[in-house]
Amino acid sequence: MAGPDPAPSRPGIRARLVRLGVAITAHAVISQLTYGGFRVRVHAPGDQVRAGAEIVYYGGDIAELLLAAALVTAWRPQGRTRRVAAPGPAPAPPSAPCRATAPG
Repeated sequence: MAGPDPAPSRPGIRARLVRLGVAITAHAVISQLTYGGFRVRVHAPGDQVRAGAEIVYYGGDIAELLLAAALVTAWRPQGRTRRVAAPGPAPAPPSAPCRATAPG
C-alpha cells in the first residue's frame, strides 16, 4: 500500500486512502467488540482478553496512522506542476506615458 507504485494499474492514492479508512474503522469496531466480549469466544480470562483488545486497538491505530502518513507523503497531485518560462530576450522597459494637451 505504501511506497513507490510498482504497478501502473494500481488504484490511485485517494482510493487507497479510502480503503485504509474503511480498514481503520473495521479494525476499531472489531477491537471494541472484543473488549466488550460481544460475539467473541476466546478461551482466556476476561482481563487478558480486554488487555489484548486494548493493545490491538491502540497499537493498530499507531500502525494505521503511520501507513496513512506514508501514503500521504507519496501523494503528488498531478496537474500542479510549476511552469518555468523559457529563456528568451528580456522584455523592453515600459516607455514614458504620453501627455496629450487639450486644444485651448
